[in-house]
Amino acid sequence: MKNKMTEQIEISSFSNEDNEKLKLCIENLKRLGNALQGYERDKNTFPEWLSELHPTYLEDNNHLICPADKDQGIQLLPYDVDPNLPVSYSYDCDPEYYERWMKKERHIYSDANPIVRCTHHGNIESDCSLLTNLHINLSFSNSIYISEGDWRKFPVEMYGGIEAAIAGYERALRLVPEDPNFFNLYSELIRLYVRANRNEDAEKLIKSFKSVMKPNENIMRFRDYWTLVDLLKVIGRYEKALSLLKRLQRIS
Repeated sequence: MKNKMTEQIEISSFSNEDNEKLKLCIENLKRLGNALQGYERDKNTFPEWLSELHPTYLEDNNHLICPADKDQGIQLLPYDVDPNLPVSYSYDCDPEYYERWMKKERHIYSDANPIVRCTHHGNIESDCSLLTNLHINLSFSNSIYISEGDWRKFPVEMYGGIEAAIAGYERALRLVPEDPNFFNLYSELIRLYVRANRNEDAEKLIKSFKSVMKPNENIMRFRDYWTLVDLLKVIGRYEKALSLLKRLQRIS
């Protein structure tokens, strides 16, 4: 982890009570970030459970509890429950999973992907009753940012600005341009290009994606077509997107 701690958080829209809870949660995440940083430095890996940070790296285990968590870290479902202490925060970085997946993801996103997340703060701007909570993310780089459920769709928040987000996703695509597990990068990058009025770059990105498409390779790669449809829609080529969808309907 890097030492730099940044906060790209807008909290003015919360009530005073919720604001205070969010501030305390952010402080908890800062402490968890520092603790994880120390653990990784000493052991060259991450703990299986956040509770393993206490007491050597996290002196006060109350920092494992978000003040907005009404259940105070007691999990209602048995899945992925810390066996040692009540913990409010989501953490999926046990050593095995880290080596199998998150280490690669961390490299691709330049440490901007989350290692710890909090889901206990209401999203007052959401129109969907099923998505009522924001996610407060602590990244591998020790930055803190707000997103909804899929953090990959919030690159501006992840990197701290639109130009930094474009640079981050461009770098990521240079690393894995043909890996279908990361084709979401094309969709998010083209949205950034359109937002930044970089239409020529958006056109080039579609050409780049067409060059790596392999929809006939297997049934899973058939999804490449849906990514292309998404790219076309983002730049306003609705007729082409519709034509492709009709062709796909005939094929299937």
